[in-house]
Amino acid sequence: MPRYSEERRPAVVAKLLPPNNLSGIEAAEQEGISVATICKWRKEAREQGFCLPDAGAGRPAGWTARDKFPAMVETATMNAEEVVECCRRRGLYPEHIQAWRRDCEQAISLSQKERRREALEAKATHRARWSGKARNWAPVNVVSLNPDGEPHITPQNEAA
Repeated sequence: MPRYSEERRPAVVAKLLPPNNLSGIEAAEQEGISVATICKWRKEAREQGFCLPDAGAGRPAGWTARDKFPAMVETATMNAEEVVECCRRRGLYPEHIQAWRRDCEQAISLSQKERRREALEAKATHRARWSGKARNWAPVNVVSLNPDGEPHITPQNEAA
Protein backbone atom coordinates (compact mmCIF):
# COMPACT_ATOMS: atom_id res chain seq x y z
CA MET A 1 0.00 0.00 0.00
CA PRO A 2 1.51 3.34 -1.02
CA ARG A 3 2.22 5.98 1.62
CA TYR A 4 1.39 9.59 0.88
CA SER A 5 3.09 12.64 2.34
CA GLU A 6 1.41 14.73 5.01
CA GLU A 7 1.19 17.64 2.56
CA ARG A 8 -0.48 15.63 -0.20
CA ARG A 9 -3.59 14.57 1.70
CA PRO A 10 -4.82 18.13 2.51
CA ALA A 11 -4.04 19.19 -1.07
CA VAL A 12 -6.17 16.38 -2.47
CA VAL A 13 -8.98 16.99 0.03
CA ALA A 14 -8.93 20.68 -0.99
CA LYS A 15 -9.77 19.60 -4.54
CA LEU A 16 -12.93 17.95 -3.20
CA LEU A 17 -14.03 21.23 -1.61
CA PRO A 18 -15.81 24.06 -3.42
CA PRO A 19 -15.18 25.76 -5.79
CA ASN A 20 -13.47 22.74 -7.42
CA ASN A 21 -15.99 20.16 -6.16
CA LEU A 22 -14.21 17.28 -7.85
CA SER A 23 -15.77 13.89 -7.43
CA GLY A 24 -13.76 11.11 -5.81
CA ILE A 25 -13.23 9.47 -9.21
CA GLU A 26 -12.01 12.69 -10.85
CA ALA A 27 -9.62 13.42 -8.00
CA ALA A 28 -8.34 9.83 -8.10
CA GLU A 29 -7.67 10.06 -11.84
CA GLN A 30 -5.90 13.44 -11.53
CA GLU A 31 -3.76 12.44 -8.57
CA GLY A 32 -3.11 8.79 -9.39
CA ILE A 33 -4.57 7.69 -6.05
CA SER A 34 -7.14 4.94 -5.62
CA VAL A 35 -10.80 5.93 -5.33
CA ALA A 36 -11.04 4.03 -2.04
CA THR A 37 -8.26 6.17 -0.54
CA ILE A 38 -9.95 9.38 -1.72
CA CYS A 39 -13.28 8.23 -0.23
CA LYS A 40 -11.54 7.39 3.06
CA TRP A 41 -9.92 10.84 3.16
CA ARG A 42 -13.30 12.47 2.37
CA LYS A 43 -14.95 10.53 5.21
CA GLU A 44 -12.21 11.47 7.68
CA ALA A 45 -12.42 15.14 6.66
CA ARG A 46 -16.21 15.09 7.16
CA GLU A 47 -15.71 13.61 10.63
CA GLN A 48 -13.36 16.52 11.40
CA GLY A 49 -16.13 18.97 10.47
CA PHE A 50 -15.28 19.85 6.87
CA CYS A 51 -18.24 20.29 4.51
CA LEU A 52 -17.53 18.03 1.57
CA PRO A 53 -20.53 17.78 -0.75
CA ASP A 54 -20.81 14.91 -3.19
CA ALA A 55 -19.73 16.48 -6.45
CA GLY A 56 -21.40 14.00 -8.79
CA ALA A 57 -24.95 15.12 -8.02
CA GLY A 58 -24.51 18.79 -8.91
CA ARG A 59 -23.62 21.70 -6.71
CA PRO A 60 -26.37 22.18 -4.11
CA ALA A 61 -28.02 18.82 -4.76
CA GLY A 62 -24.82 17.01 -3.81
CA TRP A 63 -24.85 18.37 -0.28
CA THR A 64 -26.03 15.90 2.34
CA ALA A 65 -27.95 17.00 5.42
CA ARG A 66 -24.73 16.46 7.36
CA ASP A 67 -23.00 18.98 5.08
CA LYS A 68 -25.87 21.48 4.99
CA PHE A 69 -26.24 21.84 8.74
CA PRO A 70 -22.74 23.24 9.46
CA ALA A 71 -23.14 25.64 6.53
CA MET A 72 -26.41 26.91 8.00
CA VAL A 73 -24.91 27.26 11.48
CA GLU A 74 -21.85 29.06 10.13
CA THR A 75 -23.92 31.58 8.18
CA ALA A 76 -26.54 32.13 10.91
CA THR A 77 -24.70 35.07 12.51
CA MET A 78 -23.36 36.59 9.30
CA ASN A 79 -24.65 39.70 7.61
CA ALA A 80 -25.78 39.55 3.96
CA GLU A 81 -22.36 40.40 2.50
CA GLU A 82 -20.60 37.76 4.59
CA VAL A 83 -23.19 35.15 3.59
CA VAL A 84 -22.66 35.95 -0.08
CA GLU A 85 -18.88 35.63 0.32
CA CYS A 86 -19.19 32.35 2.22
CA CYS A 87 -21.56 30.95 -0.41
CA ARG A 88 -19.22 32.03 -3.20
CA ARG A 89 -16.36 30.11 -1.58
CA ARG A 90 -18.54 27.02 -1.33
CA GLY A 91 -20.04 27.24 -4.81
CA LEU A 92 -23.54 28.07 -3.56
CA TYR A 93 -26.08 30.86 -3.67
CA PRO A 94 -27.57 32.47 -0.54
CA GLU A 95 -30.96 31.16 -1.69
CA HIS A 96 -29.69 27.61 -1.09
CA ILE A 97 -28.85 28.41 2.53
CA GLN A 98 -32.24 30.10 3.02
CA ALA A 99 -34.08 27.11 1.54
CA TRP A 100 -32.12 24.68 3.71
CA ARG A 101 -32.86 26.74 6.83
CA ARG A 102 -36.57 26.87 5.93
CA ASP A 103 -36.61 23.08 5.36
CA CYS A 104 -34.89 22.53 8.70
CA GLU A 105 -37.37 24.76 10.54
CA GLN A 106 -40.30 22.97 8.90
CA ALA A 107 -38.86 19.57 9.83
CA ILE A 108 -38.46 20.64 13.45
CA SER A 109 -41.98 22.04 13.72
CA LEU A 110 -43.33 18.94 11.96
CA SER A 111 -41.54 16.66 14.39
CA GLN A 112 -42.93 18.65 17.35
CA LYS A 113 -46.44 18.42 15.91
CA GLU A 114 -45.96 14.71 15.26
CA ARG A 115 -44.81 14.07 18.84
CA ARG A 116 -47.78 16.00 20.23
CA ARG A 117 -50.18 14.09 17.98
CA GLU A 118 -48.71 10.75 19.12
CA ALA A 119 -49.05 11.76 22.77
CA LEU A 120 -52.69 12.72 22.27
CA GLU A 121 -53.35 9.42 20.48
CA ALA A 122 -51.75 7.50 23.35
CA LYS A 123 -53.90 9.33 25.87
CA ALA A 124 -57.03 8.58 23.84
CA THR A 125 -56.29 4.86 23.40
CA HIS A 126 -55.01 4.19 26.95
CA ARG A 127 -57.13 6.43 29.18
CA ALA A 128 -56.42 4.37 32.32
CA ARG A 129 -52.72 5.10 32.06
CA TRP A 130 -53.33 8.82 31.91
CA SER A 131 -55.95 9.16 34.63
CA GLY A 132 -54.94 10.58 37.97
CA LYS A 133 -51.51 11.73 39.03
CA ALA A 134 -48.51 10.85 36.93
CA ARG A 135 -46.36 9.77 39.91
CA ASN A 136 -46.75 8.96 43.55
CA TRP A 137 -44.06 11.10 45.17
CA ALA A 138 -44.89 10.04 48.74
CA PRO A 139 -41.82 8.64 50.53
CA VAL A 140 -41.74 4.90 51.11
CA ASN A 141 -41.36 4.03 54.79
CA VAL A 142 -39.98 0.49 54.54
CA VAL A 143 -38.06 -0.93 51.63
CA SER A 144 -37.37 -4.63 51.60
CA LEU A 145 -35.44 -6.69 49.12
CA ASN A 146 -37.02 -9.85 50.50
CA PRO A 147 -40.66 -8.96 51.25
CA ASP A 148 -41.55 -12.44 52.55
CA GLY A 149 -38.75 -12.54 55.14
CA GLU A 150 -38.24 -10.60 58.32
CA PRO A 151 -36.66 -7.14 58.01
CA HIS A 152 -33.04 -7.13 59.13
CA ILE A 153 -32.23 -4.19 61.37
CA THR A 154 -28.61 -3.24 61.82
CA PRO A 155 -27.09 -0.58 64.08
CA GLN A 156 -26.70 1.65 61.00
CA ASN A 157 -30.43 1.48 60.35
CA GLU A 158 -31.22 2.32 63.98
CA ALA A 159 -28.94 5.39 63.92
CA ALA A 160 -30.70 6.82 60.93
